[in-house]
Amino acid sequence: MKRLRYVTENYTHLQGLRLLPFGLFFLAKGMLGQAFTNTLVVSVTLATAVLLFYLIGRYYESRLGRVRRETSALLKDGVAALVCLVVISAGVQLEIHYTMPVSTVSLAVAGLFFYIHLHSAGQRHYYGLMAVLFLLVGLLPATGWVSSREIFGVERTIGDFLLAGAYIVGGVLDHLFLIRTFPAQEAQEESDDDAF
Repeated sequence: MKRLRYVTENYTHLQGLRLLPFGLFFLAKGMLGQAFTNTLVVSVTLATAVLLFYLIGRYYESRLGRVRRETSALLKDGVAALVCLVVISAGVQLEIHYTMPVSTVSLAVAGLFFYIHLHSAGQRHYYGLMAVLFLLVGLLPATGWVSSREIFGVERTIGDFLLAGAYIVGGVLDHLFLIRTFPAQEAQEESDDDAF
């Protein structure tokens, strides 16, 4: 019962397949390196990821139904996303312009994943593991093995591959969590009855 309640309250966040296009975006970014700095390449790749995000959302709606969320929940998510975007953007700018003793972006991503883990009522422990991974990576520059600029700075190769992996793994695990908890048949029936 606790798991089902969590899923219905967080249905939008558990549509994990919607994260995969962004995982592929960061994978392409890491593989193309400097070639990915071309504005047209970045714009087309990002636009494709956003389009796929939307189309995959339609897949979830047709398979599992739709959830009407309260305005306060949408506002809370919007504010959280904005804060996260500002913190990560500030970290990126720091790492582009300065050699930092830690990777500020990696630490911000670790904080985001830890937040998701804490607010998952013990349901999505894999975000806790990802938080630890990004925390350790964020501290790597302090060891001298790698500079902050190589993680999320100018070169960004390590960070892009890590973000790609996090989006893909987190997305697949969220999707599996959702469909195992909330089978399509039951979800469609509840959606048709406006049960949630």
